[in-house]
Amino acid sequence: MIYYEDLVNKILNASDPYIALNENVIVKNNEIKIKDSSFNFKKLLAIAIGKASLKMIKWAIEKLKPIKSIVVTLEKDVKLDNVEVIESTHPNPTEKSIEAAKRIIEALKYEDYDLALFLISGGSSAMVELPTISLEDYIETNGILLKSKLNIHQINIVRKHLSKIKGGRLALYSKSPIISLIVSDVLENDPSAVGSGPTCEDNSTFKDAYQIVKVLSIPNSAKNYIIRGMNGEYEDTPKYLPKAKSFIILDNMSVLKKIKGDLDNSLILTSQLNGESREVAKCIASIVNSIIDYGILLKRPCNLILGGEPYVNVKGKGKGGRNSEFALSFLESASKKAKWKLLAFATDGIDGNSDYAGCIATSEMELENINDYFENNDTYSFFEKYNSVIKTGKTGTNVNNVYVISIDA
Repeated sequence: MIYYEDLVNKILNASDPYIALNENVIVKNNEIKIKDSSFNFKKLLAIAIGKASLKMIKWAIEKLKPIKSIVVTLEKDVKLDNVEVIESTHPNPTEKSIEAAKRIIEALKYEDYDLALFLISGGSSAMVELPTISLEDYIETNGILLKSKLNIHQINIVRKHLSKIKGGRLALYSKSPIISLIVSDVLENDPSAVGSGPTCEDNSTFKDAYQIVKVLSIPNSAKNYIIRGMNGEYEDTPKYLPKAKSFIILDNMSVLKKIKGDLDNSLILTSQLNGESREVAKCIASIVNSIIDYGILLKRPCNLILGGEPYVNVKGKGKGGRNSEFALSFLESASKKAKWKLLAFATDGIDGNSDYAGCIATSEMELENINDYFENNDTYSFFEKYNSVIKTGKTGTNVNNVYVISIDA
């Protein structure tokens, strides 16, 4: 267990946005360099939104000395010197989210700056919002979208077309150039998908949004707004933003690559694990079984490393999440011919409706009444019995989930 506690710390270190910004962004005098681009400024406006906002704004304050800094956070009673702190909500927007959006728009329109720096991470979509319909109808629509079988890309297309700030619309309020430094929590690393891309140009249309919602029972106000937009009554999301540049500075694969260096005889399978968590785990278990039985891919002892964002179809009212469902399904399907351990960990510290970030499953755990845990979506109760749950609290970052499977000789 000590080894796995150490591994959790390594994952959190590799997921730290402050460290990632230091590693990927060069700051010299009044110049920001990232990849092959450089940006000069005299008066910088820094705005951080999302689950990683506090760590990201800390970096900006220390390295860039903005003339004005705004941070939108989920944490309560945060006080930072020379920073305007706005408390917001997640997973649903509230009046706090609307107030956050209005304050950012006001800053973009009236503050004295020559470069706007946006620091964006997962959770932004709910934390900062200005819907085109009533908040009540928007929340209902969002809930229907999240409970549907739509992927996050499709959900974001609808959100962008029911918002005054998503899909690049927020950038239109800026009187100066914008740089967005982004911690990605989306599988394809599309900058316009993180937080529904408030500062990124968007290639989706009202017509795309209508094709998605036409079969859903969303509020009439939402569907009608999209239809009117499709008919040309509202301007679509901006397709070209020449003064706005976006860069991914941290993603799931970068985390996997870092921890690989700490694991002997290891292989990264994927950073884009997707699909229903219980079913995905069965597939990964079949790969482990082939390693155990036939020695494919790696010779034992070895470590398999994966990342991504599988999902859970919630039916019961138990305590569970995608990681506990993955771990229990893996336990059910993986061979017991060799000893193994599985770490399933959410980098944001919260898995599903639980207080846990993840759990550890081992080949030595005994299965009992396993279907009951799945039927009730109560998979964490199983791992609580073995005291193999992981509790970190909110971590101040979000780069999806990390799975490490260690197989003995």
